[in-house]
Amino acid sequence: MNGEIETLNMHTASLAQITRQISCQLQDGDYTPVTLLGKSGIGKTESIRDLAADLGIGFVELRLSHYQESDLIGLPYIDEAGKTRHAISTLLPDEHDEGQGILLLDEVTSAPKSMRSAVYQLLDIGRSLGEYTLPEKWLVIACGNGPDDGGDFRGIEPAFLSRGFCWRIEEDLRVWKDWAVSHQVNPAVIAFLSFQPEMLHVMDLDRPFDMIACPRNWTKLSGLLTNLEKRSPNGTIDDMNALEFAADGCVGCQCGPAFSAFYQFKKELISPQDILDGKVAVSDMENVSEEILYLTAQALVQEVHSILDDAKIDPAEAPSADPVTVGKIANLLNWIVDVGENVRLDMAVSILQDLSIGSETALQSVVLDDEFDLLCPRFSKFAEDHYIIL
Repeated sequence: MNGEIETLNMHTASLAQITRQISCQLQDGDYTPVTLLGKSGIGKTESIRDLAADLGIGFVELRLSHYQESDLIGLPYIDEAGKTRHAISTLLPDEHDEGQGILLLDEVTSAPKSMRSAVYQLLDIGRSLGEYTLPEKWLVIACGNGPDDGGDFRGIEPAFLSRGFCWRIEEDLRVWKDWAVSHQVNPAVIAFLSFQPEMLHVMDLDRPFDMIACPRNWTKLSGLLTNLEKRSPNGTIDDMNALEFAADGCVGCQCGPAFSAFYQFKKELISPQDILDGKVAVSDMENVSEEILYLTAQALVQEVHSILDDAKIDPAEAPSADPVTVGKIANLLNWIVDVGENVRLDMAVSILQDLSIGSETALQSVVLDDEFDLLCPRFSKFAEDHYIIL
C-alpha cells in the first residue's frame, strides 16, 4: 500500500483501489460510509456510477451544493394528531427498497456546513433523516475536493470524516486508460496522454481561475475530435485551426496546442490494417517517431477491439475463433514481439495491456486456438519472459 500521508491526513489511493474496496464492502454486507476527496475532474463520480451499473445495483446521486437542508429533511406539516412531521423527500432512495444500492453525496466540501450537518444522520448508525430511513442495504459515499485541489472548498469537519472510511484519490494514468479504452475514448487522446502523462491533470494553484486539463475535459475533447473526424473525408482532421480551437476549448491554452501538434503526426500513422495483414516489418519502424508509434498503438487497440467484438467469440465454448481472426491477431502479435525485441519493450507491453481491456476472454480464445502457435510461435516465450498474462 502507498504509505504517503496527504491532505487532511488521508491515505492516497487510486480509483481502481477504491472501486475494489467498495465492491468488497457490498459483497461483505459492510455498509460503513465512505468519504472520498480529490481533484476536480478525475472521475470520482463517474467511477462510482459505473461501478453501480456494473454491479446491477441501485444508484442515487445528490449534489449537496445544489440543495438546502429542507430539501432532504422534507417540508414540515401537522398530522392528524396535531404533531409536526416532515414529508419524505423524493430525492432520496425509496426507503422500502430491499436491494443493494449506492447513495452518492457529491460536492460535499462545496456545500454549506449546515448541509453536511444535516446528512450526519444518514452516516450514523440510525441512518435516518427526519421521517426517512435509508434502506438497509444502501451504502453512503460522499465525494468532494480537498483544500488544495482547486475546487470550491468550504470545509469538512472531523465529525463528518469520523463517521466512516476516508481516502484521498489521485489521478492514475493506467487506471484512466483502462476506463478510456473500455469507453471508446478517441485513440488520439489516449495516445497523447500515454506520450505525455504529465498532462492528464494540469492545474496551477497560483492561478485558481484558469481552465484546467483533467480526465473529464480530455473526455470532452474526445467527443469533439470524433465528430470532427466523422466530417473529414479521410477520417483525419486537416484543418489545424479547427483542431486547436476544439482542443483549447476543452483543455485550455497550455495543453491544447501541445495536443494539436501531436495530432498532426496522425497523417503519418502506420496503417493498423497493414499490421493486421502482416505487411509491416520491424525494419519499417527504424525511423518512426515516438508520436507516430503512440498513435499507431492506440489505433491498433481500437481496430482489434472492433475485430474481436465482430467475431462474437463465446468463451463458454471450446477455445476457438474463425481462421481470419486468428490470422490477423497472429500477425499483430508477431509485430508486437518484433517491437518489443527491437524497438520499445515498454510500448509492446503497453499495447498488450490495452488490448486486454474488455477483451480478455476473446483474446485468450484466439491465443489458445490450435492454429495460433503455428502462425505466431514466438509469442508464448515472449509473454513468459516478460511476465505478460492476457
